[in-house]
Amino acid sequence: MGNYDPTDEQRAIIDSDDSALVVAGPGRGKTATAIAAVKAWLARNPAPSCVLFTSFSNAAVKRIAASAGIDPAGLERRVHFRTFHSLAMEVLRDFGRYVGLRKPARALDRTEERIIAAERGWDVGDASRYHATLKALAREEGLVAFELMVPLASALLRASPVLQRAVGLRFPFIVVDEFQDTRPDQWEFLKLVGEASRVIALGDPDQMIYERQHRTALRRISEFGSWKGVRLTRFDGPNFRCRVSAIVRFAEAMLHARREAPSGSDGVNIFPAYPNQRRASLAAIWTAIRRQADTGSTIAFIVPSGNTARRLAAELRQPDPKAAGRVEAGLFEPLRVRIVPAPLTEPY
Repeated sequence: MGNYDPTDEQRAIIDSDDSALVVAGPGRGKTATAIAAVKAWLARNPAPSCVLFTSFSNAAVKRIAASAGIDPAGLERRVHFRTFHSLAMEVLRDFGRYVGLRKPARALDRTEERIIAAERGWDVGDASRYHATLKALAREEGLVAFELMVPLASALLRASPVLQRAVGLRFPFIVVDEFQDTRPDQWEFLKLVGEASRVIALGDPDQMIYERQHRTALRRISEFGSWKGVRLTRFDGPNFRCRVSAIVRFAEAMLHARREAPSGSDGVNIFPAYPNQRRASLAAIWTAIRRQADTGSTIAFIVPSGNTARRLAAELRQPDPKAAGRVEAGLFEPLRVRIVPAPLTEPY
């Protein structure tokens, strides 16, 4: 498996046929362990047994697998990488007539939805009426809007235990990546599809930067443990993305409000500065790094929000301070500096 050398706790999940709930930060091997568990399970269970791997980014899963030394090539026919919505649409296409869809189900994308709404003069300002209109469109014409896919598929499975078992038999093993991002309707859908399946949930509640989101993620993790009768497994072993363990320890200490005193020689340095000293401090740090780094290297200043990134970019005389996302500070060429706002998610 190349660079991936599983710990004892990871090996226990790989060799097991039981459900598991894994919580760990970035780089701890969550996805690598899941893919290794998939390969081992497929070896124990001959075709046509299949695995459902749910992820918000299939490309990201495959990149992580490759970096961990695990090649998922050859698994595609028995491993289905899906989002919850694509799985819901599969259920509706196969069984939609049982929830009142009078024509074969077809996904209604946002652009087509807006065009139909304009052509038919729908009142998009009245949320409840508009939602009812979309449901009527799905029922009469089989055009299912994005927001209705998971709820309609869940309604179908709740109404028919026979169909629920039939769908569950398709995927006796389910992996849920980024479990902390699972929405309430997706969570209910997962419980219906995976009731009799082996389910491995991978998550990191500390990615949720809003307090309400964090509480919701912790509650969902607890609910999963009760649902499948498993205890939480935390990966605290090697970090595959950062070779300097002191950086990982310091970051986790900040997350969990623990005191950590880096020595400076272990890869972590602390530079105190008042707000009015911020630009000068960053410039001094950049200068020190420039003396050591190769030309063409990139320094990333990671900040908590897009607004902070834009203000900092302006302070560093960035040519376009209004630019969103990753912005490059031309003042510091030839060594590039990127102001990287951490990804923010709207509260539930």
